[in-house]
Amino acid sequence: MPDITNGSNRQLSTSSFPKIAAFAKNRAQHDNRRKKAVITVKQTVNNVRNYKREALTQEAAGVDNTAARVKIGEWQERIKDFTQQTHLERDRAHEFIGTIDGKQPRGIAPSKTAADTKETILNAPIEKEYHFITGKPQTITAQYDREIETMIEKATTLKDTQKIGNIIIDRAEKNGSSIYEEIAKVREMGVKDIGLRMAKGSDAGAMKTIGESLSYLPKTAGEKIIDFFEKHNTKALWDWRGSLTGTSVICLDGDITTGVHELAHVLEKINPWLAELEKEFYNKRTAGEELKQLSAVTGKSGYKNTELCKVDNFLNPYIGKYINGKEWEIFTTGLEHIYFNRYRGTDKDFESFIIGLLLRL
Repeated sequence: MPDITNGSNRQLSTSSFPKIAAFAKNRAQHDNRRKKAVITVKQTVNNVRNYKREALTQEAAGVDNTAARVKIGEWQERIKDFTQQTHLERDRAHEFIGTIDGKQPRGIAPSKTAADTKETILNAPIEKEYHFITGKPQTITAQYDREIETMIEKATTLKDTQKIGNIIIDRAEKNGSSIYEEIAKVREMGVKDIGLRMAKGSDAGAMKTIGESLSYLPKTAGEKIIDFFEKHNTKALWDWRGSLTGTSVICLDGDITTGVHELAHVLEKINPWLAELEKEFYNKRTAGEELKQLSAVTGKSGYKNTELCKVDNFLNPYIGKYINGKEWEIFTTGLEHIYFNRYRGTDKDFESFIIGLLLRL
């Protein structure tokens, strides 16, 4: 081999050999594409596993699990097609879930694929997608609904907001579906690629809670929250009692209910009109009432004497908490109620308001 170092001890680099450099570049691109493909397979496999669990749960409860088995078949078909296109080996063992007898819920093969029918996102059926690490519902494809979309675009008042919410409640009752499912027909829910950018020193567990909690908010709202955290360099910390300190610190305890509550406070900071409508709703509901100590009303000594509320006929006195006339616990507690049934009972006036706010985000 000729001496190309001119007697020096320089190390050879790929830049000295154009063909080797090109090969290295192509190999790096290939490895990157392969990594992305592997991640996609993991996400798809996790969807199969989650729908298998859903099918088993429904079967154990004596509920028809046909829909879940259809989804199993659809996701298995996607794995098959994707692995064939990318030349990745399909490992069926990864699609198995733990069962007592080892038997797996069988998927029902789809008669047509989305490509065959050329469905668009506007006409696609509601479809759960699960985060491949947390297993939580991550996003649901939105269905197009021009009627309610027009109402959302024009909504400005409390009355407009509650009218939107009432439509969703009525549809849920008529269809036997959850509020979440009906909201997802109008708004795409969750953020697929979360990419949280929090302050240095943030707790991994608290950040995971944020990611899971975002699945219960419209995608547009979730993206604004992520931008808010990056802009203000917000730090996420682990604490048994959730809280939001200005824009600098958010504390969470791993409970999704608490996570959704605190993210609702973030949305109030991002969207000042939220607090304005909350104030209007509060004044309407509590007109003529006097402020009382939360500790006296609830019988809980954990509240400070300075924590006040107006009782009204709220499902819980905390909903009527009075802070300073600018901050409220209405939207926050409302999300806990419609998603997690935090407060027993029904208050359609309250529920329609919360749902309407959520859809306007």
